[in-house]
Amino acid sequence: MAKKMPLNAREMKAMVTYMQWLSQGVPVGAATKGQGLEKIAYISRAADPKKGKQIYMDKCAACHQENGQGLKNDSGEGAYYAFPPLWGNDSYNTGAGMYRLIKAASYIKANMPKGAADLSLEEAYDVASYINSQPRPVKKNRDKDFPDRRVKPLDMDVGPYDASEKNKFSEQQHRYGPYEEMSKAH
Repeated sequence: MAKKMPLNAREMKAMVTYMQWLSQGVPVGAATKGQGLEKIAYISRAADPKKGKQIYMDKCAACHQENGQGLKNDSGEGAYYAFPPLWGNDSYNTGAGMYRLIKAASYIKANMPKGAADLSLEEAYDVASYINSQPRPVKKNRDKDFPDRRVKPLDMDVGPYDASEKNKFSEQQHRYGPYEEMSKAH
């Protein structure tokens, strides 16, 4: 079980010092370049993990590896991973924003593959669905992540959902879309 780190702990002081260094010259509350994700359109069909696997193998595996385990940085300098794992024990868990399809597709569309031609919107959704269909750490009690169901994201694949859409959309549709019909119900 995790424990709260004391404010005067050496590690806490190091993190605060690093955050101060990162924010030098940036006014409090200012928007910064690269902050957040652009809102993307919905595709008119459900995302397809099978199509996504082919896209992954063609355009993502060179960096993130065929097994999705990423590429470790063996130089000992910088980040532990040169290219992070996208599934498996060292990957993000099922409670992370990237585990939600729209957020993952938005990130992928804007940033991946690095140094290569852009993916289409459909390809970004498909590859995100493939990546997120792979095994990863499970966050407990995800059903409690959004106590106010009115603000629960469409792509949250764990109920309960807003009473106005009760039993109208399956967990499968929340996970893979299509989201157009769902967005009209909200």
